[in-house]
Amino acid sequence: MLLYIGSFFAPAQAQQPAPRYQFMHVSYQGRRIYFSPAYQGKEWVKVTDLLGERYTLTDNKELGWEAMSKLLNEFSAAQWELMNVLPNNSKDGNDGAIYLLRRPAP
Repeated sequence: MLLYIGSFFAPAQAQQPAPRYQFMHVSYQGRRIYFSPAYQGKEWVKVTDLLGERYTLTDNKELGWEAMSKLLNEFSAAQWELMNVLPNNSKDGNDGAIYLLRRPAP
């Protein structure tokens, strides 16, 4: 009895190297947004700097989330992908969040 076993010995496929990524943490806390590593040469920015002078700090929380939305749109346009968001609440009651982003390494 002759068995055809040629299909069991297929040539080995070349393994693709795992994609390489560049990561960034962005944290929003109170009136500031922090970047690690620095973004556009800055380690942090004020929320009002992102939204312009026409905004007032009548509701810090709302302005902070609006500023983060603006930043996330900028990051998306620059090929950054949002991976995770964690709460970042301080003892003084400021609500915030930590964002983990990645993009393909150059």
